[in-house]
Amino acid sequence: MEKRYYVEIIGRNDAVIARHPMGELPCRIGRGSDMDLILDDPHVAPAHLLLRESAEGGVEVVDLGSQNGTFRIIPGKKAERIGNAAPVNADVNWRIGQTTLHVRSSTDPVEPETLLTKDGWSRRPLMACFMFALYFFYLCCEDWLVHWENPKGITQSIVIDIALLYAWVVCWSLATRLITGTVFLHAAHAVTAGLMFLIGFCVKPLFSLFSFAFGLPELPIVAVIVNGLVIAAGLYVHLRLATRLKKPMRLAFASLIACVLVLTNNIDELTREDKPESKRYNTELMPPALLIVPGATLGELIEDARQLKKRVDEARKTEGKE
Repeated sequence: MEKRYYVEIIGRNDAVIARHPMGELPCRIGRGSDMDLILDDPHVAPAHLLLRESAEGGVEVVDLGSQNGTFRIIPGKKAERIGNAAPVNADVNWRIGQTTLHVRSSTDPVEPETLLTKDGWSRRPLMACFMFALYFFYLCCEDWLVHWENPKGITQSIVIDIALLYAWVVCWSLATRLITGTVFLHAAHAVTAGLMFLIGFCVKPLFSLFSFAFGLPELPIVAVIVNGLVIAAGLYVHLRLATRLKKPMRLAFASLIACVLVLTNNIDELTREDKPESKRYNTELMPPALLIVPGATLGELIEDARQLKKRVDEARKTEGKE
């Protein structure tokens, strides 16, 4: 089979905008009307680039004396201006003017097709509306408990929180559009943000309920760690939708941002001294029906206090004799 060559016009994020098959080599590229491939780029010379067969049997690019030159772009390296001629490789792009080109042959390997799947539940607009409604219901309950004496405060707080969530979703959707060129991901960002905020807000009350049910002391450090994991997971999903970063980079960025947010917002909890006046106790009233591990009765508590007083008195007497 005869080997054929194609010149691809590369856009943002290495996306192929157009692909032009080349007939026979040599092939001239420029802005002139007599070129084999005409580019509407004012920074490209009328006769800018030549593709021809090299002495080794491959293909090479030759700059035709343009003022702006031809640059070789290798991933992870600085763009390098070529002198006269340079060989064509499968992993190299070429920049002339403000246009990026890639030369591909018919024998270059092609990745297999992407599996065609239906949109997940997280990308459905109905699910995004449900998530906003659930978040609104949570805010109503939470703000009513805090501002029940001031109805105006309830309305103002809910409006501000909903506006902040919507602004968060809009910013991520706009970033997705600018970075990847992908649209219609508003629902996915809305579901991700709603889940992240809902779970993050519910972590502390759930830990308080758990501590009360099992008769355990308050463990704010555990709630802080879980909150950090929830934020990191939400940011990871946002970055996966909005960027083309590799998985390790997404994980590193999400973890770093989550650590900064958690540390700055919970510095008091993490630096609390281990003193009686600094200890955290559960100050919320909860129904006894939620108790799983029953506590001591009043009589048992008084008897334990009496025994403790007896041991303290004996210890004092022993210290006095010494």
